[in-house]
Amino acid sequence: MNYKSLINDVENFPIDGINFKDISPLLASNKFADAISEMGSLVEVPDFWVGIESRGFIFPIADGGDDTLETLVEITNGKIYKTIATGPDRKKITANWGALGDKKTAVIEMAKISGLALLKNKELNPFLYTSYGMGEVIKNCLDHGYRKFIIGIGGSATNDGGLGMAQALGAVLKDQNGNIINKGIFGLGNLHEINTENMDSRIGESVFQIACDVNNPLYGFDGATYVFGPQKGIKNDQLETRSE
Repeated sequence: MNYKSLINDVENFPIDGINFKDISPLLASNKFADAISEMGSLVEVPDFWVGIESRGFIFPIADGGDDTLETLVEITNGKIYKTIATGPDRKKITANWGALGDKKTAVIEMAKISGLALLKNKELNPFLYTSYGMGEVIKNCLDHGYRKFIIGIGGSATNDGGLGMAQALGAVLKDQNGNIINKGIFGLGNLHEINTENMDSRIGESVFQIACDVNNPLYGFDGATYVFGPQKGIKNDQLETRSE
């Protein structure tokens, strides 16, 4: 990719005689993000990157989506852990989670466990996808002694309201006939009863912080389903039903 083509020239900004380089389209490019990640794996992580004749700095940042995990672990001199979990399409995957340098905080990136990036070259079918793996990874963190969590929720492929995650942590979810509901959106549509009696008791000892860069509510016209459902494969004529 020609990265230079993504940099826009803005003449006479902020004052006459200055040719401003707008790099925001470059930073928004997934290909550029991949290149930076690859570069970072080859060299020791610096405090900052700076180019010849530049007047700015690029610091490691994240918005709760892809690469939030690596960013937070790297800048705090933390550690990456691996575990087996259920991916969004219910197939087992090797999932990463991280521990910050304070040795007290676990970092989980939803995109790495239940994310769209795990479904490359597949036709999206959000009605079958589950967040069950998120609960499995949280349990693994608990087993390692962590009770403080930062969870990045960007880039997810699921739209089950966290139903799968709750099931993995021991919640018993039933329909109006007393039957345990299925994983995924179809199960969520039949939810009638939530029993947390057998929920992992360590959850009550834990503190969760959610990392994201949006403030959409759970439901409604500006809610999670209406705004993010289409990118996960939910058709426009299905949005109202799924949001309800």
